[in-house]
Parts: sequence; C-alpha cells; structure tokens
Amino acid sequence: MRQHQLAHDSSLERSYSGLHYDLSHWRLSTGVEVDFIAGEMQVAIEAKSARRIDDDDLKGLR
Repeated sequence: MRQHQLAHDSSLERSYSGLHYDLSHWRLSTGVEVDFIAGEMQVAIEAKSARRIDDDDLKGLR
C-alpha cells in the first residue's frame, strides 16, 4: 500500500511542479529490488512500512 501511495504522490508532484522525469523500478532475479528510480538513476527510493528498518531492507540501494 505504501508503494502505491508513494507512486501516486510522485506522479502528482511531477505534474504540479512541471518537472518531467521518469519513475521506474528494478528487480534482479535474486529478489534484490529498488522500489522507485527517479530520472536517469539520480534518486533511488526504497519504500517500507515497518517500524524498524535493518540493513537487509536496504540492500537494493547499495
């Protein structure tokens, strides 16, 4: 649910701000993923809804 809301909010922000950048994601066959990539890999976002985040949750950003 958090990922869906973040994607929606990002879409609105891109519209209202006049900034035109792609929003995508990637996932390896090993299961490592990044939820959102903005632009030409300028920003990577990992969306989590857990109260605590550990190193394993961020392995896609490394």
